[in-house]
Amino acid sequence: QFIATNEQVKLEPAAAHAIARGADGGLRDAESMLDQLVAFCGDTIAEADVLNIFGFTSEQSIAGFCEKVLRGETAAALGLLDEQVAAGKEMMKFVSDLIAHLRDLLVYKVKPEALADEAAPEIQSSLGAEAALIETDRLLDLIEQFAAAEGRMKWAPNKKLHFEVAVIKAIQTLSQVSLTEVIENLTALRGGAPS
Repeated sequence: QFIATNEQVKLEPAAAHAIARGADGGLRDAESMLDQLVAFCGDTIAEADVLNIFGFTSEQSIAGFCEKVLRGETAAALGLLDEQVAAGKEMMKFVSDLIAHLRDLLVYKVKPEALADEAAPEIQSSLGAEAALIETDRLLDLIEQFAAAEGRMKWAPNKKLHFEVAVIKAIQTLSQVSLTEVIENLTALRGGAPS
């Protein structure tokens, strides 16, 4: 934002945030992206410009996708993934953003106020809704599964296929009853006293 102001470029806050996410904290990368955006868009840059030019997916779309996975809505999740591919979105960035979102969800579950300065209000609202859908141990499993898929996708010619398989496996994992849940249910059936 400082550089944009000095260069008399109107950079919307959401666009600046999308650049920062895309540059993954690298200032030189962010500056390079800003240069390219100015070349393509002139002196006014919106979030949509950043998303379209670099093939990124909006945070709200990532949150919506994540919620479909957490709710076990396989067809809807795969449908959203298809839409992103059709729109020319970068699959490696998509999975990376999904993992970052799951990390934010983990932080939110542990300490919601920790993201007050980091996430936009609408994203915090999404995190609140998602936090109610998953337990922390399941969330850790999900992060590990998508991180492993990201590793496989790096070298795969068909990245979408690996992403789809990861989504289906993640939803199957979430629908499986954990050993802890089995023990809790047995305990409840026996009158609440563990044997």
